[in-house]
Amino acid sequence: MTFLRRRQLKYFGTFGIFILVATLCTLWFTHSIEQAFMRQVNELHSLAEVEVQAVQTQYFFKRQVQEWKNILMRGHVQADFEKYLVLFEQESLSTQGSATLLYERLQDKSEIKPLAKQFLNQHRDLFDQYQATINVFKDSGFDSKYTDRIVRGIDRKPTLLLDDIVNNLAVDIQNKRDTISKELTVYVATYGSFIALFLGMFALVCFHFISALIRSTLTDKTTKIGNRDYFVNLVKDAIKFRTPATVGLLDINNFRLINEAFGSAGGDDYLCKIAEKISLSLAKGETVCRVGGDSLGIILHEKDSESALKRMEHIKFEIARCEYCNNDIHLSCTASIGVVCMHQAIGSNSEQLLNNLYASLQEAKEKGPNTIVTYSKNEASVKQRRSQMQTVSDINLALDEERLVLFGQEILNLNTDAGHFYYEVLLRIKDRSGEYILPEEFIEAAERFNIMGKIDRHIIALVVNCLLTKGVKSASYSVNLSASTLSDKKFIKLIQNLFDNPSLDHKKLSFEVTETDVVKNFAVANEVIRTLKSYGCKIALDDFGAGMSSYGYLASLDIDIIKIDGSLVRHIKKKLANQSIIKSIVSLARDLQIKTVAEFVETEEEFLLLKDIGVDFLQGFYIERPKLLFDPVRDSIVTETKVENITDSIKENLIVSVANK
Repeated sequence: MTFLRRRQLKYFGTFGIFILVATLCTLWFTHSIEQAFMRQVNELHSLAEVEVQAVQTQYFFKRQVQEWKNILMRGHVQADFEKYLVLFEQESLSTQGSATLLYERLQDKSEIKPLAKQFLNQHRDLFDQYQATINVFKDSGFDSKYTDRIVRGIDRKPTLLLDDIVNNLAVDIQNKRDTISKELTVYVATYGSFIALFLGMFALVCFHFISALIRSTLTDKTTKIGNRDYFVNLVKDAIKFRTPATVGLLDINNFRLINEAFGSAGGDDYLCKIAEKISLSLAKGETVCRVGGDSLGIILHEKDSESALKRMEHIKFEIARCEYCNNDIHLSCTASIGVVCMHQAIGSNSEQLLNNLYASLQEAKEKGPNTIVTYSKNEASVKQRRSQMQTVSDINLALDEERLVLFGQEILNLNTDAGHFYYEVLLRIKDRSGEYILPEEFIEAAERFNIMGKIDRHIIALVVNCLLTKGVKSASYSVNLSASTLSDKKFIKLIQNLFDNPSLDHKKLSFEVTETDVVKNFAVANEVIRTLKSYGCKIALDDFGAGMSSYGYLASLDIDIIKIDGSLVRHIKKKLANQSIIKSIVSLARDLQIKTVAEFVETEEEFLLLKDIGVDFLQGFYIERPKLLFDPVRDSIVTETKVENITDSIKENLIVSVANK
């Protein structure tokens, strides 16, 4: 499981468990409240039904008493007597049945149940008395006054008893309603408190996660100080709100010595100590951030540039004093610092300020360790560096927009007329107006800011596409390789993947290297050269004869071609020493079976003289001026193809395209 997946599982898993537990608790609590409330409601409903039954019993009993009165008052005739007697007996039965049902519906623990039982007994006794009195009424010849005196008042106790039952039920129902209301209030308050607690905990957890997220995105995990994003945004805020401040960019010199001596863990520990020392020297509101591997950004709230410089000097001094000790090994480093005062950034944006800051830092590093350089708009070296940084930005934009085009200059073969053409591939950048920018205007910046390797990869991709899409069958192409490419082992993997194409004739490609670039990392450069030669490509040693050229590298590098430096060719007619040097180079090359090329041939005299000396190939304006060879936009590279097994860093810089057939 990847680190990202583990981190996601940790945060989202914890958050999910919290939500699950809170949801289950909420559901359980809601269910409990619902069950309790429904029990109370059911009890209330039962009491209401009992109350209805009691009122109904009371109604039937009143009807029974009324029918008894009807017997006495209207039953003087046999027919009426029998009619009212039937109605009386019916109401008596209805009362008895309703009273029985009332008794059964009352709960055993109810205080009203004994009263209902008592009423049932009294009603039976009353009915019996009424039955006996009916016989007396018949025997007395339907004498209502006499009969009424016998039973007068016997219905009073049952009536009062029924009234007590109904009143007690009404009281019980009201009490139950009050109880439900109170319990419901308690439930709602408790539920509300629980919800409030849940929301509070949820907000707390969210706050914790958001805080952790903010810390993780704005804090360097090693030094526990701000990271690059935090630093850049602080600079933006300082510009936006015109905060009086001074910004410094600090680079620890020879930091690799710490890593080599103590390992990466020791390097991290040393960085933490440096960050802690700087933090202790800062005032409230001032900041130190880690903006790179061994680079720290500092923001001081100093209006006066002199005060800011004094404090930067103090920071530099503290870093020099900070020793790292391990196993009796004591090492310390110095720092180079670039400084920009905010008052110089008025009217500029954060990108410009950071570019100025970086330019100042680079100037400080070039001046030597333990140096501070303050940005000034009028300082020529800083202005030049800013210009180069802009040039690098333009190069990257041109790469993205496919505005790098290939020019070719013919290299004339003096020993054959076979009609085979040989070109040196020359780079141009086409600006947005369609004009071509010469390498002299951007190569120095590209080398200084380490993007020549990226450019080389792009050129080789374009040359391969040129060969695959429009290459002349009888033409060969020579490509220059920079020092950064010759020192990059990943370039070997790129070549292996790029050249793995049966349609590509590798023998039509040659590569030019300089002795100076090769010796910077001889082992890797030699491996690159051997890889290229394994595909049948030729290797040319460029600028030979200039500077401190060594004949020893001719044999060790397995060179196919020597390109004699143009400084020896210019005005060769007048410089006899140059003629002698060229003759010795040609003689040595023949003995080693190496071909020779003379560059910068610009006159007929130079052409004839070099031909007489025995140079194999000539190149220069006298032979041909550079001409457009391949424009990726014009020549319709329409399909991107993926090169498998190329490292991610190479994939970012390489696009291999093949035209639709």
